[in-house]
Amino acid sequence: MKLLFCPRCQDIRKLQMEPDVTTCNCGDSWGFYKSDGWHAVIGHGMAIGMDNNSIAYAIKERLNGVGQSLYLSAWLMATDHKTIEYGGKEDGKKKEQEETRPSKQASGEQSGEGRLPMGARTYKRTP
Repeated sequence: MKLLFCPRCQDIRKLQMEPDVTTCNCGDSWGFYKSDGWHAVIGHGMAIGMDNNSIAYAIKERLNGVGQSLYLSAWLMATDHKTIEYGGKEDGKKKEQEETRPSKQASGEQSGEGRLPMGARTYKRTP
């Protein structure tokens, strides 16, 4: 599993499949899974990888009554990882991807409408 981390607001969000775009709380970082469900595009943020098996094991243990803390495996993915494309001004690796970033107008931030309570916000990408 890949997560989006925003260095600006320190928010962490689960990536959604395209055409949905996941943004952080402040709107600076964004990302999405490509249609293959394996590759992802990240803009202005960092990708965190999580071991799906460690998540499944921890959930199974909790459901079986284990009340203690259970560890999960996670790591900050390499900037040249083969399944991540970075887009946006700051890293410049895929500058053309910047156009897929949702605008503040689309998110309702300028007008104050369409704000969601705490939790992931997703937007439809426009071609």
